[in-house]
Amino acid sequence: MCGRFVLAQDIPELMVRYTITHTSTSVAENEEPSILSHHASPPRYNIAPSMHVFTVASDRNGSRYLGRVHWGIRLPWRKEKLLINIRLETALTTPYFQNLLSTRRVIVPMQAFYEWKKGTRPPQPFLIRLKDTAHMDIFSVGALWHKSEEGQTQLALLTKPAEKNLEHLHARMPLILHRDQEERWLNRSNTDIDDFHTFLKGETPDLIYYPVSTRVNQSTIDDPHLIEPLEREQDENIEHDDHA
Repeated sequence: MCGRFVLAQDIPELMVRYTITHTSTSVAENEEPSILSHHASPPRYNIAPSMHVFTVASDRNGSRYLGRVHWGIRLPWRKEKLLINIRLETALTTPYFQNLLSTRRVIVPMQAFYEWKKGTRPPQPFLIRLKDTAHMDIFSVGALWHKSEEGQTQLALLTKPAEKNLEHLHARMPLILHRDQEERWLNRSNTDIDDFHTFLKGETPDLIYYPVSTRVNQSTIDDPHLIEPLEREQDENIEHDDHA
């Protein structure tokens, strides 16, 4: 799954990375968008559910735009639960989510995400990012958006079975798109559900991961020290419980 992530790049950098032509506060159809400021936004190192996150979407003409959307969907029949992740397998087979998958796809830019290793006390977070990059490069995660009964635009991140040796941290991971898949994902003319089975089977980019401070466990803490690796002696002192 994905419950926290990092995005320290600001709006101008995101617009260059995704060849974005304009900005909006929404990704919804048939709305007059409010314009986001093009000025720098603060770097964020501990983005959590219920916060607003940047999204990349395409309009009907194929032009990309940058939005900001509430992370977490409250379904009409399940309002008490905040849905932050959707299994791609569920989106491929369940009618309600099939509709979102065919018509309401967006990208959520990230530079890293966190996962917590099972059987550690306290819960030990690991930071996961792309491998073989001089910096924490941006990558794209597939997401689906939904309009609540109250009119709020909301999204949930898509997940797939864990790969790249991440299985021992968690059974699921975000649906990370290769750069050459981004255009296909954002293409609004593509509404064929069968086409998206290939994203489930596609190979994930190479990733690296390392333990970071348990300060990440508090969503109110957000500073650049959160992404720094733990010292080796701290890592060796993590208490493991193989029977958890």
